[in-house]
Amino acid sequence: MRHAISMRRKGLPQLAGWLGLPAVLLVVGVCAWIGGHDILAQRYSLWPLSVNAALRLQDLGRLALVAVAAFALCVQLPLRAWGAHPPRWPFLAWLWSVGGVLPAWAYLGLQFNRYRIPELWRETTSVGPASLPLALTSPRVWGVNLGLSLGALILVWALARGWKLVLPRLACYRAPRWWRGLALVGALALVVLSVAPLDRLRPLPSGGDVILISLDAFRADRLEAYGGPPELAPNLNRFAEDATVFDRAYCQEPWTLTSHMSMLTSLYPDVHGLDFGRALPPEVWTLPELFREAGWRTYGSVYDCLFLEPRFGYGQGFDSYQVNRWRAGTRSRAMADRLLDHGPAFVFLHFYDPHSDRGPIPYLSESKWRQRFAPGAASAFEGWAGPGGASETLYLVSQGKWKLDAAQGQALRELYDAGIAETDAAVGSFLDALRAAGRYDEALIVVVADHGEALGEMGRERPHYMHEELLEVTLHIPLMIKYPASWSGVRKARSAELAETVDLLPTLCSVMGVAPADPVQGHPLPDGGPTPREFSFARSGEDYAITSQEGVRLHYRWSESGGVDFLDPQEGSAELRDRAVEAIARLHRANQILAQRLRGEAVGLTAADEELLRSLGYVQ
Repeated sequence: MRHAISMRRKGLPQLAGWLGLPAVLLVVGVCAWIGGHDILAQRYSLWPLSVNAALRLQDLGRLALVAVAAFALCVQLPLRAWGAHPPRWPFLAWLWSVGGVLPAWAYLGLQFNRYRIPELWRETTSVGPASLPLALTSPRVWGVNLGLSLGALILVWALARGWKLVLPRLACYRAPRWWRGLALVGALALVVLSVAPLDRLRPLPSGGDVILISLDAFRADRLEAYGGPPELAPNLNRFAEDATVFDRAYCQEPWTLTSHMSMLTSLYPDVHGLDFGRALPPEVWTLPELFREAGWRTYGSVYDCLFLEPRFGYGQGFDSYQVNRWRAGTRSRAMADRLLDHGPAFVFLHFYDPHSDRGPIPYLSESKWRQRFAPGAASAFEGWAGPGGASETLYLVSQGKWKLDAAQGQALRELYDAGIAETDAAVGSFLDALRAAGRYDEALIVVVADHGEALGEMGRERPHYMHEELLEVTLHIPLMIKYPASWSGVRKARSAELAETVDLLPTLCSVMGVAPADPVQGHPLPDGGPTPREFSFARSGEDYAITSQEGVRLHYRWSESGGVDFLDPQEGSAELRDRAVEAIARLHRANQILAQRLRGEAVGLTAADEELLRSLGYVQ
């Protein structure tokens, strides 16, 4: 026992000195490897140092500094203290065990409570005079969380037992001064990188704010500009008076995950390839990356619906990208405060409130909006939703596996309108904040939906709900662009030309004088004038739709070997179908070429291939 204490007193403080330099080198090496891989993959310039590369290096430097500081506090300092003054119980063993298990316990608990059962934490129930989250009355929630906690405690105990056997046997000679000095120099270098004023590398922006407001699952026919009632969305109706309104705008896929990425990259879903199992290829530049490189600060605030998480590539290029479950009003106020504290910025503001979620009723909104637009509608859905919540139940209704009576159908539409009204009020308060600060007139503002929403319209086989099918109500979206007051083009107009969400990136870049990405598949829409687009394309899973200038939609499937297979031989005239076949083949050939290039596969482009891409406008 005396020998063990003697070894501990001599060995552990000396071990602390020896661990310093390897720890710093390991952390710096890992961060340098990650940063170098990211910067090269994303095609950021290292010489001269580009804005995106510099800020990425600074982010990694701060992360490395935190890791080194955590190592010093949790490993080196306890080693010295415990080695010099051994306590009656093995403090270091418990410290390391708790420190290792606690992050895993927190991560698993967050995954369960935030992503598996979020509706149970949002909904409340009355327990006597108190109002508690529904999760606190659920045996399943208590069982899983207690099970995770008990498992974490058992693992902490097991690890501590192991450390108590290992630690007394550690001994080594004192580390030389030059060794400890190098570790200190490495840590100081991380401090310098973390506080360096790299923001000064940003050039001055060439214009005012650039604001992209996305209204998730927002039907165009709920706006007065598209034939809707004037009382439902007065703030957006007022905004439409200042903007160019695109009457025939369509999304690329009626799905949040893929549609938003087409907005931010100007690539069709078949090209950017986003899916649950695949993130955005790193070499694809997004709108925030382009505008940050040109000098704008970049802020994003999105609803935590899983589909817009950074792991899919959505955080790419943002100085700040917040994923949270705030209601529309809270999100609007927070972004206005952040924006007005700084100079010109690119803002991506996402509202999810009209979207059905996993709660007990479809289209959950704040009570004041339900009382105004859907009084009593929630009562029609008491006990109606299945275990997966309202969205899964609506999907089953579309499949003919669940019931929705006439009264519930009417209540559904009223609840949807309440969500529309709540979102409109939030957008209005954000725009009012810009007006009050004098930054509205010179701002370039886009209001767009990622897709529409079906509320019982006839699908291909039965009435459809939500937005999986390629219908007019799911593909047709509101698109309104307010150009800066100093813009030389037409600032207020209506356009009957076909427009798509892939047009947003080249449009914003064209107006603000920012070099566009390469490649892009959209066309600039500077003033609502004519575009070279003859057809609009959309996808949903294996099904595709092509919409002509005349407003006729053809549904089809495509394969490289079989070509076009129209799903309904009665759709469209023979002449239109012939034109569509040629356009479809050219588009899918272009998509295939670009997708292979972005996946890093070796693709031999012939001169004819490149000419095809240029002639179609899919590359500039």
